[in-house]
Amino acid sequence: MNWKLILSILSSINGGLITGAALFNPLIGQSASLKVISVLGICQIIVSSINSNLSTLVNTVKSVAAVTGDDGKPAIRVGVNSNAGPALATVALDPAQQNVGATTPEVREALKEVVKAAS
Repeated sequence: MNWKLILSILSSINGGLITGAALFNPLIGQSASLKVISVLGICQIIVSSINSNLSTLVNTVKSVAAVTGDDGKPAIRVGVNSNAGPALATVALDPAQQNVGATTPEVREALKEVVKAAS
């Protein structure tokens, strides 16, 4: 997790709470507004948490590799270089990920070493 992701999560939580407070208080009154804002705040926290877990590098690469063309066939192949980290190297070596792989046979061997070193 990097600082940008952390700040994005905090921003989403804060923005949801501030917007809810600003809009609901004059519309439905202070008591009901507080209850609604509390529920919205909890929902926002849950959504942000789920979104941050779905926005990992590995999931992003898998999503990009799943893009298809007008004919329904894969439109993108993700080439992974030998400087990839263990998580991305694992995806590049996964036979189920047909559109993600090493850029060359030599890189494939290097990625195997990256995964082996991480285990």
